[in-house]
Amino acid sequence: MRSNEANHETLEEAVRQLPSYAPPPEVWANIEQALEIMTLERPLHEAIGQLPAYRPPAHLWAAIEAGLAAEPAHRPGRMRALRWASAAAAVLLLMAYFLRPTPDSQLKLSYIRETADAPAQGLYHNDWDADEASLQQLAEQYSKDPVAKQQPEYSSILAEWQDLNDAKAEVVSFMERYGKDGQIIRQLAEIERERSALARQMAIQI
Repeated sequence: MRSNEANHETLEEAVRQLPSYAPPPEVWANIEQALEIMTLERPLHEAIGQLPAYRPPAHLWAAIEAGLAAEPAHRPGRMRALRWASAAAAVLLLMAYFLRPTPDSQLKLSYIRETADAPAQGLYHNDWDADEASLQQLAEQYSKDPVAKQQPEYSSILAEWQDLNDAKAEVVSFMERYGKDGQIIRQLAEIERERSALARQMAIQI
């Protein structure tokens, strides 16, 4: 009995001597952002959960697979932007099929618009083309710069820039056709961040 008590006291003493750890502030910021996103998207998820079950025709999956298979297998560095665009196309295509009106369905969806803080509202009203002319001018200057052409990553940077431009154009086209969905907006913001980082890299090498 005394042995068990001694072991328990030893364990408590060891726990008290453990160094304290405080997570960095960005951890809490990421958690808060994730919770905010979950709150904003809850009405959409609830509405989707009430949709009647349909089995999409085989040609719908064939079209999605054909679009995904058309992606080039090279230049993996920033191809996730194009994968986002293809995935978004698949999701929107399925949603368009599932949400189509049917004669035997009386389901009505109610959309709830929540008031968001200024940063979130600014995200939806962002002018994505405000600096487009300057960025394209920088890319053109980089492509013609003799010093930049001597860099080993010259070709890959230009290829990645074109990939990101194509991904942005595709996502913007989705938004024009289907509206500014929160997930698509975040993907476009990530593409813009990568384009800005790549533009800075080009500017340094000129």
